[in-house]
Amino acid sequence: MRRLNGLFVLLFALVLVTACETKQVPSPNIYPSLKITTNQEQVTPKSTCGDSVCDSNESYSSCPQDCSKLEEVKRIVEEYHKTNRYTKEDFYVCTDMAMAVWNEIKTQGIDAKICAGNIDEDISKSENPFINITHAWVVAEIEPFTYIAVETTGGYLVWGENATTDEVKNQLYYSGYCFDSPKQFKSFITLRDEVFNVCNEAISMENYWNENYVGTQATQQAYEYKGRMNQKEEDCASVVNEMKGLLS
Repeated sequence: MRRLNGLFVLLFALVLVTACETKQVPSPNIYPSLKITTNQEQVTPKSTCGDSVCDSNESYSSCPQDCSKLEEVKRIVEEYHKTNRYTKEDFYVCTDMAMAVWNEIKTQGIDAKICAGNIDEDISKSENPFINITHAWVVAEIEPFTYIAVETTGGYLVWGENATTDEVKNQLYYSGYCFDSPKQFKSFITLRDEVFNVCNEAISMENYWNENYVGTQATQQAYEYKGRMNQKEEDCASVVNEMKGLLS
């Protein structure tokens, strides 16, 4: 395409300059041994807060001496996965599950963020990264400025590539667009969809103009179409600027 593509690429470049500066989150590189006890044969589990063992009926909020943030996050996502299943998994199902687990983690007094991105390929240098967002998950702060990724759809933790563990590793869980609250996250998803729809429509109109009107005699019909096309380009620029503001 011609005139629109330059503007469209420039606008997305401006968004990426702002977004990519803060999208990386530090992952833990040491895998501490978990001490969660789950003795299912014990009908009435006994626990003693302060015995350095995170019993099955203890939590980080009730006994932080015994239960670490990491242990609590692991327990939350595993228990959530046992009781919440979907017959069809898509991006919007992932967002619902991510927000639900985020809420449970925050309820325990653990800071967390909701993230959206692509866990199969690096889209940080993509020309149109927003249309390649396919997954949502959570990152929880288990130590100051150190996060563990939480695969809320699958029900497990995901570590960074440098972690000394045999557990699941995927560094792409530590990139993407992360938000402090469901409200911010929902605003992002809404704008992401709008960018996709509005800007793709603007590109289609530009292509039609180039194929059918460029190099032909000016007519009233061509003049009216160009006006609609210019308005759609302005709509595209406006929604991209909204996205830029949200990510700044």
